[in-house]
Amino acid sequence: MPELPEVKTVVKALKSNIKNAKITDVFVFLDKLIKNVSPQEFKEYLLNETILDIYNVGKNIIFKLSKDKNLISHLRMTGKYFTDTSLHHKRKHDYVIFELNNQMYLFYNDSRQFGTFHIKDESELFTTKPLDKLGKEVDQIDPDKLYQLIKNKTIPIKSFLLDQSYILGIGNIYANEILYLSGVNPWTKVNKIPYAKLIQILNNTKIILDKATELGGSTIVDFSGLNGAEGQFQNHLQVHMRANLPCNKCKTLIKQETIAQRMTYYCPLCQKENYEQEK
Repeated sequence: MPELPEVKTVVKALKSNIKNAKITDVFVFLDKLIKNVSPQEFKEYLLNETILDIYNVGKNIIFKLSKDKNLISHLRMTGKYFTDTSLHHKRKHDYVIFELNNQMYLFYNDSRQFGTFHIKDESELFTTKPLDKLGKEVDQIDPDKLYQLIKNKTIPIKSFLLDQSYILGIGNIYANEILYLSGVNPWTKVNKIPYAKLIQILNNTKIILDKATELGGSTIVDFSGLNGAEGQFQNHLQVHMRANLPCNKCKTLIKQETIAQRMTYYCPLCQKENYEQEK
């Protein structure tokens, strides 16, 4: 699933290609991707609106439109965007197509069909689903408030990092990498994390996400940026997808276990800090 670096990579490319374009037609070939209105209402809402800006809120891509309208796109597992100058270049799994007035078509492609689209007026953008209960990106978080918040949480730190209501944009890849860089066992209950270690985790979150964004994200299985561009951060992964390979620091074999139904990778020696918390 695309995480924050991958989404930011897509947003940057979309802005450079379609910002200020007008939507002149919309084609929906898979109705279930449109979540809060009918496909016809979706089309009518977007028709003849100009794309004023494109930005992200966590893993959500926001197309800010004229007349205080917004289109919210979530890529989920396999969502991708392509641009082309011809509608006849439609690919398999291209399920939503936006015709633009700059002689361009924007294709939304999704082989597993988990992606979502919502339309929202500006007045309700952050007060209704899907953006109403999201947390903040790491550089907007008050560590003191977060520390108070986690005092009563007994979930593993890995599960906490994946919860989008606390820190936005962290998925499985980067949660594994953040905890490795921080030297924290992923099973550690979040309320056992000392304040100083929480600060380190937040700092390392920013380091990992910024570096991954700089390198265009991680292309491991499904992700590609606009028009199939591949990321490069997968070449820098320390633990993710490296089960039974030697740790780059201590040569201990990387372990693979399941936390919150996600494959979790860690070094049992470098990440032995679990603050007396047992599995």
